[in-house]
Amino acid sequence: MKLFVAVFLLFISIVRETEQSASSEPYEKQLVDRLFKNYNPMVRPVEDQSKPLNISIRMFLESLKEVNDKEATITISGWLTLTWNDYYLSWNPSEYGNVSFFLHRAEKIWRPDLAFSSAIGDRMFRVDDAFISVNHKGGIEFAPGGVSTHSCELDMRLFPFDTQTCRFVVGTWFSTARSVQLVPLGIRSLTKVSNEIWDMIDNQTEIISNGEDAAMLIAFSLTVRRKPLYYIVNVIIPLLVLSFLNIMVFRVSPKSGEKVSLSITILLAFAIWMTMLNDLTPRSSDLIPILGTFITALMLLSAVSTTVSVYIVRIYNFDENYAIPSWVERIVRFSPFKRSRATRHEKNELDSNPTLSWQAVALALDQFAFIVVSLITAGLIISCVVGFILQPPLERNLQ
Repeated sequence: MKLFVAVFLLFISIVRETEQSASSEPYEKQLVDRLFKNYNPMVRPVEDQSKPLNISIRMFLESLKEVNDKEATITISGWLTLTWNDYYLSWNPSEYGNVSFFLHRAEKIWRPDLAFSSAIGDRMFRVDDAFISVNHKGGIEFAPGGVSTHSCELDMRLFPFDTQTCRFVVGTWFSTARSVQLVPLGIRSLTKVSNEIWDMIDNQTEIISNGEDAAMLIAFSLTVRRKPLYYIVNVIIPLLVLSFLNIMVFRVSPKSGEKVSLSITILLAFAIWMTMLNDLTPRSSDLIPILGTFITALMLLSAVSTTVSVYIVRIYNFDENYAIPSWVERIVRFSPFKRSRATRHEKNELDSNPTLSWQAVALALDQFAFIVVSLITAGLIISCVVGFILQPPLERNLQ
């Protein structure tokens, strides 16, 4: 008899421990079953359907993946945090084992029909594997995110010393401001947002509203500044070296045989640099980079220099029996260009000799071209620097 009583009491204690250990799971299951028994995710969860539902939205930026200059796009990694109150999903925690919140699949709960209008590709938020947090007061928190690519209007005029502002526009797809009101909370980043080329320097948030009968849009603006060191070392410095070499073409003697070949080589180098810049910047007729205009001007100057070099070499090798026009002889004899390239013996011979050779004419033209090309190159460099300093910012239409 005592053994039977002992076995019975042991059985009762095991049953009670089992029920207590499993009590948390049934409470949450009972809660979810009750809340979603008659819940319809297509119905806007407000007590008064004539009033709009306020949805707070904040953007969390994790990293800046890429700013594609050629395609005029920006790729970011991050997520949006959406919070609102669901009138139908509230309960008293004391009635359900003090369960104050739970996670549920996003597709089972009403969500605002938000989309990125600035996104390239899939604009709607994917909820295949997403979850939503629900608390006992009906507070909903939804955080869709991932890697997304957006269009960005780039102002490449100051490349590579440019600062770009890209906007990520999110808003309702079908709902109007009468049913859904978006409340922006700004942009927040967990760490410094930058990559090997760009640094984030500022961010802003604005509301774009076209009335109660139109969709409500939130624009998150991200301002990034390019790190120019790579382009200074690999583009600008070689470009200045080529500009100097373009001047030095006219310090090469016409009789050396390398004058024309050097000028053609420099011209081809400018053409390659122009192709390189075109590969880095978007195709646009509205916003031409100052650096691109500078390279184009240098390439035209190099083409003119090549043409002049060809004529100088041709003049230098003219037959001495071919008479020099009297006006050319007077200009060369009394100009400082010929004398500056001549030795002391040549100067004395030039002063005493009543005739002038074609070689002297070529050397004078060579010296004159050297001074003119030097002045034009210096003017182009100064104009480019002033353009970078005084270029006004682009006024963008944000509506």
